[in-house]
Amino acid sequence: MLKKLSNLNLGFKTTTFLTLSLSFLLISMNIFSATYTNKIITNKVNNQLEQRLEQIYLTLETYDELVKTTANNLYSAFESQFVNLKLDSNTLVDVNGHKTPLFTSNGDTLNNNSNYVDYYTKMKGSTGS
Repeated sequence: MLKKLSNLNLGFKTTTFLTLSLSFLLISMNIFSATYTNKIITNKVNNQLEQRLEQIYLTLETYDELVKTTANNLYSAFESQFVNLKLDSNTLVDVNGHKTPLFTSNGDTLNNNSNYVDYYTKMKGSTGS
């Protein structure tokens, strides 16, 4: 086989060597370029995803605080209706077939009384059942 290669003319050998060398160089450059481009795109996408996740987290955190504040305000409004709460275990009131102790607020019976909840709903537009 070496004898056949040594019989080839110098122009053919040079052309073959240059063709193989150039092909190797171009393939190497393409692989390097593809790898480098892949890294750049991956980093950019990861950075964008991290930024988006941070934005979502901040939005959810803000929403959570808003919901907590609203719930606390609604609770305070509902709680402010009740003054002088008393529980009388000696007096029982029937509530849906169950005997329960008398529960009063400033002398008003709370057992089976939806007036406070109705007033709260009318005042705040929220359901308090």
